[in-house]
Amino acid sequence: MDAGLLQHVETPLRKGGSGRIQRFAQSFLAFEARGRRPLVFALALCSGAAWYSATWHEPPLVWLLSAFLCLLVVFWITQRAAIIPGVLGLVTLVLLAISAGALSGKVAVMRAAAPTITAPIGPAMMEGWVEDVEPGKRGVRLRLLVHAIDGLAASDTPAHVRLTHTNSLEVESGRFVRCWAVLRPPPAPVIEGDYAFHRQAFFEQLGGFGYVQGRCRGGTLGKPAKWGYQARLKVAEWRRQLAHYVHQAAGPRAGGFAAAVASGDRSFIDSADQDALRGSGLAHLLAISGLHMGIVGGLIYLMVWRGLALIEPLALRIAVQKPAALAALITSAAYLVLSGASISTQRAFIIALILFGAVMFDRA
Repeated sequence: MDAGLLQHVETPLRKGGSGRIQRFAQSFLAFEARGRRPLVFALALCSGAAWYSATWHEPPLVWLLSAFLCLLVVFWITQRAAIIPGVLGLVTLVLLAISAGALSGKVAVMRAAAPTITAPIGPAMMEGWVEDVEPGKRGVRLRLLVHAIDGLAASDTPAHVRLTHTNSLEVESGRFVRCWAVLRPPPAPVIEGDYAFHRQAFFEQLGGFGYVQGRCRGGTLGKPAKWGYQARLKVAEWRRQLAHYVHQAAGPRAGGFAAAVASGDRSFIDSADQDALRGSGLAHLLAISGLHMGIVGGLIYLMVWRGLALIEPLALRIAVQKPAALAALITSAAYLVLSGASISTQRAFIIALILFGAVMFDRA
């Protein structure tokens, strides 16, 4: 320890200042506890969600909601009254976060609940809107927003299905189509402990999987009634148009990879190129995440910041890094939407939001 600091600490002790040292230690510990509260809350939140996912029974919503509200009231009162010790306050915060995590898991399950096919169907006529086009080994895979399936009541019709389309595709995302298709329930694990694909399908609201007999053909029905579905189909149409443009502009050799990086649409990549990327350990570059978001947001931030700095009357009056951060944030949000908003892209956007938000509000 530095000699000056040691003398500064020992002097109050020689003068009977042990009380001041004790108060300093208590305030330092309290500061450390406050500084670590966000991390503790995040870890406890994840623990609550993990507990809900691992439990063998379904906790009622009223129990989870009541526990969360009670703990929230207790925490708010004790913090306002400042009557709770540091350790006890930390325990209350952890319990509050655990209940919030379990409640968020319950809400996620309730939001994802949708009808699922329980037995094979087809060939049957199916009508719906193309939401996404994905690459597959035996052709492209179409994700459809289902309008109707022949022989199924509306209450038993799944919200979304995924179909393998082996023939040449003549319809695009956002288009209403009619297909003769064979459907099966989401596949369960073949052996115990294997990957539970039907669990992922549940949270994606994919109620059936199958293949198209022949070719999907366009129809004349308009957009769905719900505005949320209309917005999703419009974004899907924009993404497909962007992928087509980038694919044609970059050429047949590099167009597939460029389209995947720009729009998240991987249907233009050849299967040989995909195998080469997997074999070389570079397949993760196709998943739009921090690298891509950092390049897009960072370039916009640097260009706007340096460009505004060249305008002397403006640079002398405002902090030019703030409008640059705002422009980068808006561009990152647009990239998030146009790339499909996968989980990795959402995580990268949250980091960009924190970074550029700190610049705009003068925070570290």
